[in-house]
Amino acid sequence: MQFLHTNCSVFFHPDVQSIKWERGELEETPLPSPESFNILLNDCQKKKTLFKTKQIHNHLAFFGLDSVTSFSVKLVTTFASCGDIEDAFRVFNQSPFHHIFSWAPLISGFVDCGYGKKALEIYGSMKERGLKPSPHTIASLLRACGDIYAIVKGIEIHIYAKKEGFGDNFFIVSALIMMYGKCGHVVEAEDVFIRLARYDLVSWNAMLSTYVEIGEVVKALLLFEKILKTQMSPMNEPWCVSYKQSLYT
Repeated sequence: MQFLHTNCSVFFHPDVQSIKWERGELEETPLPSPESFNILLNDCQKKKTLFKTKQIHNHLAFFGLDSVTSFSVKLVTTFASCGDIEDAFRVFNQSPFHHIFSWAPLISGFVDCGYGKKALEIYGSMKERGLKPSPHTIASLLRACGDIYAIVKGIEIHIYAKKEGFGDNFFIVSALIMMYGKCGHVVEAEDVFIRLARYDLVSWNAMLSTYVEIGEVVKALLLFEKILKTQMSPMNEPWCVSYKQSLYT
């Protein structure tokens, strides 16, 4: 996929004044308020309706509002949530000011779409501007490292997370376990898991998934039996049923 770094041209018929949102059609109506646009984009993000998101984007662009920071951040987030990372990146590049909240969905979007290397490049640009990633973004970056087997970068991010006091964040810990496991560093994955002060279903699942992925069936069985003995035993959870079927057949 070729990513565009230039502003995109938006073509919109001059007679069109607004979008009839419920029917997905264009007609002459007053310009909705900023609050209405945010409500509409929230709805698109929740329902992952890409077509309507593109309509709203075109409409905002026609009135010169798509580069307004509050709208550009929301558009990046919504496009990324809908799986359209290219349009999310276009909007991001088009914005004259890159708000801290627009970096996180962009990075997560690239990771979700399988572009781990690009996500790490975006993170590099973010660091150059002196911006710090949130725990959620750190977890996404660790996923990217695991996906492309970037163990050196993964270790670097692990060290950064500990330095920033995020070492016990459950989502980061789970991402670390998965990252080390995917990169073939099982001992490090186990070390992260063992050092946890307490366990939850997310961390249990991360370690179990790592064992299953690398073919450590005995260790996976032992850990699974241990999970079943805990008070938080997820016997009826789909992932638990799936593991039970695969491990005992």
